[in-house]
Amino acid sequence: MTVVMIAKVDESTCTACGDCVDDCPTGAIKVDVVAVINANICDGCGVCVARCPTESLTIVEGPKRLPSDQLPPFIIRYTEGRS
Repeated sequence: MTVVMIAKVDESTCTACGDCVDDCPTGAIKVDVVAVINANICDGCGVCVARCPTESLTIVEGPKRLPSDQLPPFIIRYTEGRS
């Protein structure tokens, strides 16, 4: 398992403006009531942190991940289907 860095949303200050979604190079962010980070896709690059007008995003240590060659097939299909 590998430890990675990912974005984290402060739900108390996020306004769901969507700026982070527009700039995320991996497509790891969706907006519902607040921004939601897909920890399996986020690579912790920090683009969203720089873009957030309310400073609601930070980079934190994320969950441990399996190496890509050990991912279940449904995860591989999901990530390949992103546009």
